[in-house]
Amino acid sequence: MTGPGDLAAQKRALRAQARARLAAITPEAQTEASERIRAHLRGFTPWIEATTVVAYLCEGTGEPDVDGLLREGLASGKSIGVPRMDWQAGTMEARVLADLERVEVRRHGVREPLEDAPACERADLILVPGLAFDSSGGRLGRGAGFYDRFLGEQELSTSAPVLGVCFAEQLVDRVVRDTHDVGVGMLVTQDGVLPTG
Repeated sequence: MTGPGDLAAQKRALRAQARARLAAITPEAQTEASERIRAHLRGFTPWIEATTVVAYLCEGTGEPDVDGLLREGLASGKSIGVPRMDWQAGTMEARVLADLERVEVRRHGVREPLEDAPACERADLILVPGLAFDSSGGRLGRGAGFYDRFLGEQELSTSAPVLGVCFAEQLVDRVVRDTHDVGVGMLVTQDGVLPTG
């Protein structure tokens, strides 16, 4: 039986491996892969049909850049929600972002909506980043648990498809999971959209 300490150690080891894999992808390869990921999302029916999308703002190297797609979504009339963190409480909520430039850089270099941005009350699609994913929908985040709490507690997550966004190099055989870890229903990499389960 795996204890809490064993699980934490396994997650630390997997995070170290995932970071090493990401570091091995050149910036040029990440840019090309991000372009292909955006193209797959652009043709993805839940994206096309969504009126409200909750997504993330790219922090730089290490995660697929979907900013261009979010700009396209805004231009076409979609409502885009992105995370605003409460760093002390360890929680986040989606706030409506009318313009990708109306953000502030907060802790750990994370771009977030301004404090006066309204709350995003619903979503038709949720795009989630992570360090590693597996084919059953397991997701390994950076360790703070923001997305697990958000997906586990928000009513908007109950009906909206949750899509993990990652490079193919971030796929692993198995992500160790705790009871509070929330998985994803689908994955998108530069190779296409993949069902999980």
